[in-house]
Amino acid sequence: MEKRTKAYCNNCLGERNHEILFVEKTHSWNDKYDVGGDNKYEMLKCGGCDSVILRHTSSFSEEPEPTVSFYPPAMFRKEPPWVSEMVGKSARFARMLLREIYVGVQNEMKMITTMGVRALMEYVMIDSVGDQGTFSNNLSKFEKEGFISANQRVILDAVLEAGHATIHRAYEPSGEDLATCIDIAESVLQSVYVHPEKAAELIERVPRRRKTPAPTT
Repeated sequence: MEKRTKAYCNNCLGERNHEILFVEKTHSWNDKYDVGGDNKYEMLKCGGCDSVILRHTSSFSEEPEPTVSFYPPAMFRKEPPWVSEMVGKSARFARMLLREIYVGVQNEMKMITTMGVRALMEYVMIDSVGDQGTFSNNLSKFEKEGFISANQRVILDAVLEAGHATIHRAYEPSGEDLATCIDIAESVLQSVYVHPEKAAELIERVPRRRKTPAPTT
């Protein structure tokens, strides 16, 4: 049995050599319909970080290529370290929504995840400025209160429109489009729930300017 193989590692965020720890194979055949398939389950240990994953290779006699899946699924992106700094009741709920979005991305649920990003942005706006009745009004108030600039409003509006199109117009976002939506959403979350407190802490650590004495005449 081959002792090593290549596989994607979520911790290392890339293809790595893996040690094959265990292999289990099953075979089934239906004599009535003359079809069948095979399943191979492999426990793999990353040579870089020692994390362990399961690789499942499934083949069916009527399909030209086998299907390969991993558990846990290959991670699209790591959770940023600042997410754990989102504290307080409102920030905690936003953090929970964001983490569910990461789960959706990891499991390749692009459409439902895009809807989730839209819902997250709506929550952040309402939490910050109150419910103004419509998305457009919420966005206008969000800008007016200084949470985003005019340029950022245009960018955020694209995220909201992507979510709306997925819900109402059968839009299927690409992986790149979804990544853009999440990038923008993360930026908004940081500016609302993380940066203000970080800035306040920074101000406390920065030495005060000395007052320049008034010139004497």
